[in-house]
Amino acid sequence: MNKKIGIIIGVGFAVVVLVGGLFLFLRARNEAKREAMRAAQEQQALLNKQKAEGEALSAEEDELANKRGFAKNAVVQNNETSVTSSASTYEKGGSYEVYAAEKLKKASTGNVVLFFRAITCEPCQALDADIRAHIQDIPKNLTILDVDYETAIVLKQRYNVFNEDTFVQVDTIGTPLKIWTASHTLQALINEVQ
Repeated sequence: MNKKIGIIIGVGFAVVVLVGGLFLFLRARNEAKREAMRAAQEQQALLNKQKAEGEALSAEEDELANKRGFAKNAVVQNNETSVTSSASTYEKGGSYEVYAAEKLKKASTGNVVLFFRAITCEPCQALDADIRAHIQDIPKNLTILDVDYETAIVLKQRYNVFNEDTFVQVDTIGTPLKIWTASHTLQALINEVQ
């Protein structure tokens, strides 16, 4: 009889442990699903916020570009600044342009790099001159966007840029893909692009 009671207690204990383990497993799995959903919602909210900021930045950057005397679609080609449509310039080859948020869309068919440049930064000015001197060497799938380091406060905060001569490769909504500093020639910049 004691043996039967011991077996019953042992089986009962095993069932309780199995049921409890199954309960904990299912609970952990459900919690992981909830956490994944929360993370996805937070990521989507962040993307929506970045998109909204990008649209707001576009108007702000256009205004700043106009104050600096640049046309919205100014593109540097063959050491000259000319106003052309973004699409026709991009099809003919890469470009070096004044930043505008809508130009990030070029990342859907190529690479877009933000170049945070300051007028007082000697390495920035040297790279600017090198890009202009070798404009024909910019690959077809590369757009370099000139960002005024002094006035682009929101962009500097968004990408944690603390120094001029900083480069940020971005996707179509401005999400950073790579950040680096000190590309002192066009070729060095091209070599860094992913």
